Parts: sequence; C-alpha cells; structure tokens
Amino acid sequence: MAKTKKLKETPKKILIYGDFPQVPTGFATVTRNLAQQLHKKGYIIDQVGINLNEGDFVNVPYLRYYRAARTNRDQDTFGRQTLLGAINGMRGTNNSFFNDYDYVFLLQDPFIVESVAPKLRAMQEERKAKGQKVFKTIYYVPVDGDQYDKWLINLLNFDVVIPFSKYGKEQIIKSAQDTIDYYENFDSHIDDMYLKEKYNPQQFEQKKHEVLQRVSSLNAVVEKASTYTPVYHGSDTQAFRPLLVQEVKEFRSSYFQDNSERFIIGCVNRNQPRKDIPRVVEIFNEYRKQNKEAFLYLHMDAKDMMGLDIRALCNGLGMIEAKDYATMTTYGRDWTQVSPAMLNAIYNSLDVMLTATLGEGWGLTLTEAMAAYCPVIAPKNTTIPEILGEGRGFIYELDKDYNTHTQGDFVRNRHRGNIESACEALEYVYEHGAEKECEAALKWVQRHTWHIEIGKMIKQIEG
Repeated sequence: MAKTKKLKETPKKILIYGDFPQVPTGFATVTRNLAQQLHKKGYIIDQVGINLNEGDFVNVPYLRYYRAARTNRDQDTFGRQTLLGAINGMRGTNNSFFNDYDYVFLLQDPFIVESVAPKLRAMQEERKAKGQKVFKTIYYVPVDGDQYDKWLINLLNFDVVIPFSKYGKEQIIKSAQDTIDYYENFDSHIDDMYLKEKYNPQQFEQKKHEVLQRVSSLNAVVEKASTYTPVYHGSDTQAFRPLLVQEVKEFRSSYFQDNSERFIIGCVNRNQPRKDIPRVVEIFNEYRKQNKEAFLYLHMDAKDMMGLDIRALCNGLGMIEAKDYATMTTYGRDWTQVSPAMLNAIYNSLDVMLTATLGEGWGLTLTEAMAAYCPVIAPKNTTIPEILGEGRGFIYELDKDYNTHTQGDFVRNRHRGNIESACEALEYVYEHGAEKECEAALKWVQRHTWHIEIGKMIKQIEG
C-alpha cells in the first residue's frame, strides 16, 4: 500500500504594528526580538514599520514590511490607516501582503492606538458576519503613569492585552477604579453640571446615560484586567554582559580620556522631557560640591528636537564641557555611531548609571546596565521598584509635595526625583561600591532574557 504523504501545517501569518526592528528605540527592540523568534517557529511575518523614513529600504530576512508613513508628507506618521490597509492586503514596500492574517500584534502608546482599535474590532465583526477568517488582536500595552478612562475603555477592543509589567496591570486597574469611585455619587456630579451649565432635562438625561455607560465599561475593564498576565521586556545577555577588567580600563582610557580615572556618573537616555535630563544635571551639580572626583557623562545628543540644549543648561550652572561633563556630541558621536558592543562597553565603564525619569513603561536602559554589571540609581516611580527592588539597585525618593507636567504627557501629574536622596545613593556607591547589588541584578536579568520573555508572549498570542 502506498504511503499517504502528509501535508505540512499551514504557516501562521502575523502582522506586527510597531517600530521598525532596525531603528534605535525600545519598542523596536521588542518588535525585533518578537519577529526573530516567530520566524524561527515558522511564522510568516509582515510589519507596519513605524519610524522608517521615506527612501529607506532595508532588507530584513525575517519579515516583509510597510513603511507606516507612506511618504514624509503623510499626515499620520504612525501609519494607522496603513495598518488598516495592510490587513486588507494592500501592496507594501516589496510586495502585496495578505488579507487572511491569523494575528495582528500592536505595540504603541495607548493614545496612538486609541483611534484605530474600534476600527479593528469593526473589521473583525464584518469578517465574522461574512463567514471569513477573523484575525486575533494582541496589544502589548505600555503603562508609564495614570491612564485616562478613554484609553482604559479602549482595551476592551482587543482580544488579548499584555501589560509590560505587574505595575502596568495594577495601574490599569487602579486608574479604572479611581474613575469609578469618582462617579460613585454621580447624581450629585451631574446635578452640579446641570446647575452650572444650565442643561435642559434632555441634556441631563443624556449626560447621566453617558456616565452610566462609562462606569459600566470601566467595571468591565477592572474585571478583564484582573486576568491579564504581564510579560517583561527581555535582556540581551549576549550583547550586554560584564567585560574583563582590562577591557574596561582600555575603553575608559580611550573614550573618556583625561576623565577616565574619575568617578563617572552616566545617564543613558534620550534627551526628551519624560526622562527629565535637567534633574540629572541638577543632582550631579549638587553632588559635585562634595565629590570633586565626580564626572557626568550624558549618553545623548547635546541638542535634540524633543529636548533641550544641554550645553546651555550645564554651562548656566557653571559646568565646563569635557571637564565637568560630556555628551555624545562632545566626543563627536551620535546614535548611528554607537553599536551594541560599544554601548555595552560604555555601561561597563560607568561607575554608576543615574536616571531621573518621570516614568517608565519598562526602561530598557535599566536592564541593559544591570546586564553589564553597572549599578543603577533611579527614582521611586512606575516600574522601577519592580525592576530594581529586592536589592538589585538603588531607588531614591521623589519630591511628592510638588507636581510637574511635561509637554506631550496629557497633563498627567508626575513627581521629580529628590536631589538629596539621589546624592545619598551616589555617595554610598562611591564609598562602598555596589558588588552585592550588581550580582543580584545580573542574576535577575539572566532569568528574564528575550528568549524566555518572548516565549511567554508567544504562548499568550497563540493561547
């Protein structure tokens, strides 16, 4: 009897919406690791690639892609309309794509996906009504602070929601519950609105109905979010790892030159508002009064379209470039000239990494530094206690008596790091070192590699 030849299982198709794998962002690091691991599992992978400039053509062996902004004149740089077109098989950069995806995976901020999520749900319903194949949506959601109720309610449009962290899950629930509690006595709130705005009875009933609907949806968010299973960002422990003492010494000497023997405090962040680079400079400026050996290295551009003029800031505080502080610009470099190997050498060469970030969905530079055996000092907010807790780093206090607000942050209240508390942490590391903390941090990141964390994510995608 002739043997029947078994057909191979049809490969799964996934469309990824997020930063293009080869751009220098944290989101891109996630999409790159996800796509590579899915490719090894035999998936067919397409992507709507954000932050890819017009004219760029990059051959990525594990995926095909659309440029999110079809041209540099595109009104939507995040390519939300491109995403919808891609799902329906629109022609991409190098070929026509599919219209029968098994999965659509999204990684962007809540305010970016807010407008597109209901349209994805409508597409699913339309396909279901026609008896067509229906894709499954997965949203890997960054949470770096309080969430607006419209962002929270929008989560109900996705089939699977995966927060970056336990903090992210807890903050979703807390933000939803806070709004529900606010409306607990909604009649009095509506009555106040009725009196102040002089609503007529019909308007009053409409407003009351809107509140009831919002509270009902937020209760559904709380219930659903309690079932979310967070998946951490992973660590690339091959790219970021401890170097030999002699290697570090040689790099410090060549890179930091006359400052190589000093106590080097580094900050590896983009020069942008949420990272609060001015607070890093203020902390250092205070600390250098007690430690003349201290030197500040800001691994960022001295000028950034999103940030400020670091030279003007530092010089205004009496700090001299290349003597008291330096940026990438000081050494004639920018992001395109820093390979992962070089960044690893920089982490290894820092005596301590200091950040004053106002909030992190994750904070990849934290775990990269930890993997490179560099002690980390960071403020007590958002995901940081989860990452640096249990003795894996140094967490300093916040100025809780004062709120701060930054451009593009939707008027959310943030708290800046406390200068005195940060200086105490810096002095501790200078006097005592941080071997115990670095050992704990290294063991922790080795338990959370990209291979391990993406494996957890794929289980949720396929589940």
